[in-house]
Amino acid sequence: MSDEPVKIEVDDRELYELMNRMLAGLQNMEPLMDDVSALMVKESAHQFKSQSGPDGTAWQDLADSTKAQREKKGTWPGYILRRSSGLRNSVQPAYGPDWAQAGSNLRYSRIHFFGGQAGRGKKTTIPARPYLPVSAEGTLSEKARDRILNAMIDYVNNMNNVG
Repeated sequence: MSDEPVKIEVDDRELYELMNRMLAGLQNMEPLMDDVSALMVKESAHQFKSQSGPDGTAWQDLADSTKAQREKKGTWPGYILRRSSGLRNSVQPAYGPDWAQAGSNLRYSRIHFFGGQAGRGKKTTIPARPYLPVSAEGTLSEKARDRILNAMIDYVNNMNNVG
């Protein structure tokens, strides 16, 4: 038996480079936040098409009087909340280094999402028809959450493939 110590050398350059790429990727999350906000807009478009909220519950049908008005104007039969597609087309992505969102800046967007009283003297009741992939309390829909988690996983996996 030899009295010489056992010497083991580990070449950790690849691990070190991978960790540096991951650290750099986590310091600049804007590409991921861009993807997340775009996913939210896509989910919103799906909700307009399916005429349902983030949990899949169908929107309340239009009142007969509203249908009659729209029929006279040539926009019925059609889709709920899509007389001109203005609201649907106003849903835009926004993001920053550590946040992502989608929403509309139209002044009537809030009443359609949350519902409430509108019109002269607030005599008209507009039912909530949530068109964003979040509940009124701000909880992401399961579908949107799953897509966002997959985007995050892809982002981390792509950090491993850079370089």
